[in-house]
Amino acid sequence: MRETIGSTWIYQLVIVFVLIFVAFLILSLTFSKNYKTKNEMINIIEKYDGVNTKSIKIINNYLSNGNRVKGKCPANGNWIGVKSLDSNNMEIEKVESGTKYYYCINKKWSKTKYVNDANNTTKVVKSKMFYQIKIFFKFNLPIIGNIYTFTVDGTTNDIFVNNDIFDQKNIY
Repeated sequence: MRETIGSTWIYQLVIVFVLIFVAFLILSLTFSKNYKTKNEMINIIEKYDGVNTKSIKIINNYLSNGNRVKGKCPANGNWIGVKSLDSNNMEIEKVESGTKYYYCINKKWSKTKYVNDANNTTKVVKSKMFYQIKIFFKFNLPIIGNIYTFTVDGTTNDIFVNNDIFDQKNIY
């Protein structure tokens, strides 16, 4: 009887460690897949010179094939969120607290110049900028289900942009 109870405890311990290992493996694979997705989004934004209608459509087409997780974006700053991955009916809006989005993009200025004009008044000319991106993924185990929603963040390189979605939506 004593050996039976001891061996049952060892089997339970082995099963717990196998479950922990499987959970870690699933989390690693999911994170690497979403990290690749984030890098592809950055490449699309840099290729099409910023966040414009064309780059949003391409990103939506790319994400509609697999990433269908929504999450909350920061409400402070100039974040825009995408509520629909439909390329024909793009729902892009300034982020509101409590609303969930497929991904979020923020526009930041990295360099600012001060120029004197003909009247000798100083003007601010913003020259270089970059975008911050947030996408979401769920940690989902087969039997247990959804455990937690994670965020993958990224930034583009400096870009020179004249007109983008932020200017069209009067967000910035």
